[in-house]
Order: sequence, then structure tokens, then C-alpha cells
Amino acid sequence: MEADGVDVNTTFYKFDVESDESFAQPSVSYDTDRTFQANLKDIGLSVQNKNKMFTFIHFAGVHDSGEIGYYGRAKEALDILDDYFSQMKKLNIYDKSTIIIVADHGNPSYDIEYELTIFLEKEITSALLIKTKDARGEMKRDSVSELSHENFPASILEFAGLPHEKYGLSYFDIINGGLSPTRTIKINRWYTAGRIELASIYEVNGDANEFDNWEYLPIIPQSNNP
Repeated sequence: MEADGVDVNTTFYKFDVESDESFAQPSVSYDTDRTFQANLKDIGLSVQNKNKMFTFIHFAGVHDSGEIGYYGRAKEALDILDDYFSQMKKLNIYDKSTIIIVADHGNPSYDIEYELTIFLEKEITSALLIKTKDARGEMKRDSVSELSHENFPASILEFAGLPHEKYGLSYFDIINGGLSPTRTIKINRWYTAGRIELASIYEVNGDANEFDNWEYLPIIPQSNNP
């Protein structure tokens, strides 16, 4: 992604649903979460330069209960964030930073995950937390703004002070403008690294917490004919 000649991020991965071999995905697991946490304690964060940086960290988070349960998984993830933010504060970079915490997907139903159906029975939503640069005061809650992951790239550019319009609407475009964009939700099934299958598509208009606002869209097979 580039904005006015500025290389913002060149490490986005592309999914190839046709081939298992053409896609190399980095491994993310509870073990890598714990390794990251151990490195935070043993090595710690450091400021390598004074230039602005964009850092993207993907944790495994809470995918299953495992041996410590869902609350145990959640506490592990929150402990990592707490340690990370504490070290940022010690380095005097916390207040200067914009921090976005977002789940990469919501919680699919058992039937969807294990291929028993392609239809949802209820909405799937995920949390989004934003701390802007120099933020002060109590955390504001917003359960009505109609946001999606499609707004993430434009938001990153906007927070960095770069033009973002050609990448669509940002979070704040929608929040401050009271906009109600249509959102497209794609439900994928994962088989192996690099092998995913589009199970279903839904279009959301209005409050995503109301399943009546979700419309199922039939998947039209792609023709091989020119």
C-alpha cells in the first residue's frame, strides 16, 4: 500500500484459494503468544529510531478453551497487552502512539465451522478498541457506529496524517459523519494454510447487532469461458 509515494505497508498477505502450495502463512498459535510474552519480559521493547513506525502484531488470542478455559485464554492475551503498554509508557511513546485493538473475526457457529451449513442463524460481530494519540479522559463507548474491517486501511493512513480517501472510509469518517455504509461479510472455511473456501456472503445494512439487517447473497460461480 502506498499513499503519495509513502510506503505504508508492504507485508499484506494474499490468499490464493486455488492452490495449497502457493501460499506461505506464518504460524500463529498460543505457543507464539507465550513466546512473545516471554520476550517482552526477557528482552523488552526498545526505541530503535525516532521515525514514525507502523507495527502490526497478530496474536492467536481466544480461539478455543484449551486447558485453561476461555477466561484463561483471554487473561493471557490481556496480560500481554498490559505488559506491552506498560513498556511503551516507560519508553515515553504510549501517549504519542495510536493503538488499535481488533479481532480478526467474530465467533462462527459450530455448524458453519464444521461444514454442516452455509447459513448463519445469528449475527457475527467483533470488538474494536481505539486509543488515539494524546487521548485523555474516560473511554467512550460506541455500539451504534456501523464499522467493518474494510475501514482499517483508510483509518491507519488517516491516523498517520496521510491521505486516505482512495482506500475508502475510515472509522472516524463514519463515526463523525454518522454514515451508514453497506458492509459485506464473507464467511470462509479454513482447511490448511493457504486453502480457504468461501462458504457464504452476507450484506449488512444498518445495525449489525440486528440479524434482520443481514441479507444472504448467493455465490455466483465464476465461469471459465472468456
